[in-house]
Amino acid sequence: HYTRFGGMMYVEIDVDWDVLDYYDETIHSLSTSTTSGQFAYFGDDDKSDAINESLRDALEIGLIEFMEDEKVQELLMDRDEEKRENEFEPIAIKSNGDYVSDLTEAIQSSVTIKTEKGHGSGFVISSDGYIITNYHVVTDTAGLKVVANNKKEYTPKIERVSKIHDLALLKIDSEELKPFRINLDKDIKIATDIYAVGTPGGEDLSQTISRGIISGIRNREPETKLIQTDASINSGNSGGAIVDKNGVVIGVVSSKLFGFGVEGVAFGIPAYELSDRLKLSFE
Repeated sequence: HYTRFGGMMYVEIDVDWDVLDYYDETIHSLSTSTTSGQFAYFGDDDKSDAINESLRDALEIGLIEFMEDEKVQELLMDRDEEKRENEFEPIAIKSNGDYVSDLTEAIQSSVTIKTEKGHGSGFVISSDGYIITNYHVVTDTAGLKVVANNKKEYTPKIERVSKIHDLALLKIDSEELKPFRINLDKDIKIATDIYAVGTPGGEDLSQTISRGIISGIRNREPETKLIQTDASINSGNSGGAIVDKNGVVIGVVSSKLFGFGVEGVAFGIPAYELSDRLKLSFE
């Protein structure tokens, strides 16, 4: 401070930075200690502006240090996950020919997937216990259980995941459940009636079915598309099946837009991605 009429100030600030992956998991941490430039102020009314400018300057310097960190640069350029997924060997998904054929059977062949942090949904794709869900449903494996429509619980094995495309393949020791038939056709018709099956709230709402239409097809990446639907979907629906009136799977519930004035905008991963991304071969 020079006088009661003004002065100069600067800020010294320590910041802890975390690099998060798409699923909010911390994969790298870094601390920076930076000092801002000097900022003048003229009287008390001007002091708050100088404080804000000093803070912003110190944070910007810290951000530059963070972005120039060797590990951060390495992570920004990391393509190991793409390489890993491209090297998947095919997994044969077998069936005895007896598939889900209506919406009642679709409910019976859908499951709830529980962890200590919450729950999601899934569905059976083989007569020997293979199950599909979202990767983000099983990122936390503590207490991981699969609960069938008859309330029987299984401890699943995670056979394969695609972090990039938010898909996971689980396996349970059961041959009691009837598998869904998977539609691998890439020609998805807008305005088609669809049904979402899953556990939208608590477990007492397991295997709830809601109706909607395919509202649009959206590009997520140059080679990746999402199904947009107005079916009633909530967070617990993640990983559940999107089916037609015959119970044939045409997509996997993945996300929903939330916000004031936003309603009826949810998204699903097309069913053909089970073959393209998880390298599943349906026999």
